[in-house]
Amino acid sequence: MLTGEGADELLGGYHWHRGDALVRPLLGWPVALRRMLAASPLPMSAAARRVLARGAPDIPTRYRDWLEAGSNGYYPRILSGEVIHALNGTVDDVPALWAELLRNRSHDAPLHQTMWLESQTRMVDFINFEVDKMSMASSIEARVPYLDHCLWEFCATLPPHYKLKGGVEKHLLRQATQGLLPEATRTRRKKGLASPYAGWLRAARLPDWAETALTPSSLRQTGLFDARVVQELRRAHQAGQPHLGPLLMGVLSTQIWYDCFIK
Repeated sequence: MLTGEGADELLGGYHWHRGDALVRPLLGWPVALRRMLAASPLPMSAAARRVLARGAPDIPTRYRDWLEAGSNGYYPRILSGEVIHALNGTVDDVPALWAELLRNRSHDAPLHQTMWLESQTRMVDFINFEVDKMSMASSIEARVPYLDHCLWEFCATLPPHYKLKGGVEKHLLRQATQGLLPEATRTRRKKGLASPYAGWLRAARLPDWAETALTPSSLRQTGLFDARVVQELRRAHQAGQPHLGPLLMGVLSTQIWYDCFIK
């Protein structure tokens, strides 16, 4: 089976590539003005509001801010005291570690720096790891044509506007498929591949296996999360507070993983 992994990292296809291009000119604005704009009713994602309000000038920190799951004051409160002690502040060191990956690329365009950082972190540790595990678990041979090294070497020589042009992501790929794909497909905005778990998690009661995993006793037994804060998070999500689904799903999936492989 052919899969599309790598196309976004290769040709600037993620929403934060487009968002970062819009945010960068505003980073020099006064903090109060940026925060006022971030809190305004103007249409923008929760991630864009977070990045704009924080205004990190360096790419590693801003990249972390784009990808952060569940702000709203729940992180890092949701971690147990034992985990926070064990981490000893190392979570805050992540942008510094990423900066090392970019040490020799400071003269590259911001888009290229971000894409390089992705190729060395998120793509190998999450994207490729995920598709390999899931395909092998289902006895499927997945092939990733966008990760061909010759294609990557060629695209690395291209200027940024071949990848992100006027807010259109993966511009070169869209041009290359003109006449080969239906126009509605070729020109549509990227839509991420995600299940509608946020709505599912708002149910008054989840399936028994999920309810068990999220009980205070199970959370305390796992020892990774603060049971009180998880219950608070769940009530806030069920009440309709936005953007909490990814964090709550992260807790649930980690609990299930622990039960399957560690317990």
